[in-house]
Amino acid sequence: QLRQLQSGKSIKNWQVQLRRWRGSCFDASFTVTPVRGSQGKVVGLRWQLQDLTPDQNGNSTEPQNTRLFCSMFENAAIGIALLDNQGRVIKLNQALQEMLGYSSKELQSVLPELLNLDKAGVESAMFQQLMTGKRCSYQWEKRFLAQNTPMQWGRLTVSRVQGSHVESTFAFCTLEDVTELHQLKAAQEQTIKQQQA
Repeated sequence: QLRQLQSGKSIKNWQVQLRRWRGSCFDASFTVTPVRGSQGKVVGLRWQLQDLTPDQNGNSTEPQNTRLFCSMFENAAIGIALLDNQGRVIKLNQALQEMLGYSSKELQSVLPELLNLDKAGVESAMFQQLMTGKRCSYQWEKRFLAQNTPMQWGRLTVSRVQGSHVESTFAFCTLEDVTELHQLKAAQEQTIKQQQA
């Protein structure tokens, strides 16, 4: 199963039995997606684990997992957005609104523009490759002209999410503020130039 990840293929609904630390065994389902680096090589794996143990009433724990995921989505310290295969916003969190300085309603139209999905170029080409299954994810650092916020540089990670139906393909986007890193790098470069002069 793991060997196929090296060729860039994903594993979906891989059912296994796991043992809790010093505890009992339980049934689980893994979804594993390769993460590719800038040269297209697999540099990591993104794991999703679902506990298939029924609760006391015999129901799956999926509703609880769904609530936990929604809570994580809403309360994450990084910006998160879910886009459809055309780049339209399905859902986004409060952190993304604060990072970019726009309301949820404004981001419905502004976000595709900020991600350059509305015009031909490298970013829209990578997004199309993602949606057609030619890549599983991509990462991009770019300058954002955010309004009324201190963020100037962001690291965007976009991953392909396959829904339950073949036609349901989504993009899961995360945005981290890396402005301080860029400022530190610029200050270091300036110091080196001054020392060389």
